[in-house]
Amino acid sequence: MIAPGWGEFQWGRSLCGSYGFRTPVTDWSVGDQETHSDFNRQKDNVEYASTYALPAVGYSPSVTVIADAVLGDQTNITPFNELEGNLTAIENCGIPLPTGWESGTMWVGGGAAPIYTDANRWEGNPEIAMETVERIQATKHWCGTFKCGQGVILP
Repeated sequence: MIAPGWGEFQWGRSLCGSYGFRTPVTDWSVGDQETHSDFNRQKDNVEYASTYALPAVGYSPSVTVIADAVLGDQTNITPFNELEGNLTAIENCGIPLPTGWESGTMWVGGGAAPIYTDANRWEGNPEIAMETVERIQATKHWCGTFKCGQGVILP
């Protein structure tokens, strides 16, 4: 087991679940225990930002679809490294990320287990990416039938 609360995962498959971007929890502190649903929210938010939000403003990080976590006894560090890799893909896709983005780490079997600071990074980085997308969208001059002043649909 990686650590109490962190190693109780088994993995299934989904892309962003059926949720879209879910409100992240960014106030993890010492002693907090992550559950499988916390991990699923984190990886789904990263996948949503990478698959839907960032491409909408011209950035397309290549991410891995990470299996859903479910209750069980799982010591596999691969999903943690996949999550870190997906965050790195966002970081390296060229989007101008503001101060506050935190670079990840590589997990090693038998090494240190994720702690609350990792949970805060997994929650906070996708939120930063989404806020950056919103700022980019607010500065673009989108053009379409009604956005550019044409009020009548022509035959």
